[in-house]
Amino acid sequence: MAPTAEEWTRASNICTFLEPFAVITKMISGTNYPTSNLYFYQVWMIHDWLRNNEESDDEVVRFMVSPMKEKFDKYWDDVSGLFAMAAVFDPRFKLSIVDHCLGKLDMSTKDVKVKNLRERLSNLFESYDKKSKVNSPSTEPRETVPPKTCEPVSTEMFENYTDFFAFRKVSSVGNGKTPLEAYLDEPPLEFSSFKSLNILDFWKDNAHRYGDLAGMACDLLSIPITTVASESSFSIGSRVLNKYRSRLLPKNVQALICTRNWIRGYESYQNEEEVFGEEDKPSSIKSAVGDEVEVAKV
Repeated sequence: MAPTAEEWTRASNICTFLEPFAVITKMISGTNYPTSNLYFYQVWMIHDWLRNNEESDDEVVRFMVSPMKEKFDKYWDDVSGLFAMAAVFDPRFKLSIVDHCLGKLDMSTKDVKVKNLRERLSNLFESYDKKSKVNSPSTEPRETVPPKTCEPVSTEMFENYTDFFAFRKVSSVGNGKTPLEAYLDEPPLEFSSFKSLNILDFWKDNAHRYGDLAGMACDLLSIPITTVASESSFSIGSRVLNKYRSRLLPKNVQALICTRNWIRGYESYQNEEEVFGEEDKPSSIKSAVGDEVEVAKV
């Protein structure tokens, strides 16, 4: 039967509700592997989107949101701190993006959370700084890239700058700021001028300015949000590749999936992947197409 007008409206509402999930999943999953400065804002958008749809006019959407938000809140509590730390190392946003997002979630706790974030960043930087001072074989300092220079200029032009250089050296030591504090206190880069900024290149090129902070930034920015591509998460191929068959050629996997679908259809079966102990491992197991496959004895 053709869908009714009400059903078409409901389908449209559900598509609108799920669209941000599809966009963000495509951006942060698959084979793109973006730097982690993007995670905080994108995950926060999901958090905000779920809150906005808790009072949706469509009862089906409201019913969907409740269990989704319950699971998401647990995830947000676990990862929001780490994602916020990585977001700070985007020189176009720094703490302002965290301040904005936390403020929209709960203004009463925003200041406390931002203060806690600064403390965690400071503690992490201190650990990097200590490792650099110890300079053990396992913590060799990263290779820094010298700043790009123009054509050499005669040093005679700066012979009368002695007083200024002495003043600048005393000033930089006297303010007592760590590289982290200096970075956070500097104004963010203008986003309109740096839309396509490569974050890792920025920290690589500025390693001479920030020292150990650049290494800390690169470590945080290289954290993957997931180690599983989105295609694998939603693929039935995972039902074929188990611990007994993990070396199949792609064409053989495709043949197994197609053959099983012809025979069984797309219906899922419980306990499809059996786990056997070392002692009671059977002499044969059923393949995806129902044939007996002998298990070699070791």
